[in-house]
Amino acid sequence: MHHLLNTKPIALKNLFTISATVASAEGSSSHLKLIKTYLRLTMSTEHLSDLAKISIKCDVAVLLDYIDLINELVAVSTRKV
Repeated sequence: MHHLLNTKPIALKNLFTISATVASAEGSSSHLKLIKTYLRLTMSTEHLSDLAKISIKCDVAVLLDYIDLINELVAVSTRKV
């Protein structure tokens, strides 16, 4: 019986902690949705096309072989000197 009395406060503490954590995550998620919606509504087509260009350039940059680029740059630099 004494063992059951000791576990009750721990169980209640865990219950309240989980509830608060879930509630705060839901709150921040809804704030993020509001911000995204606001940005979509206020963004002009110029901004959207700029974001698309950034995304495309990022995808291309991931595919680049930087070692080859550095070697080409060094080769061009040494030819000029």
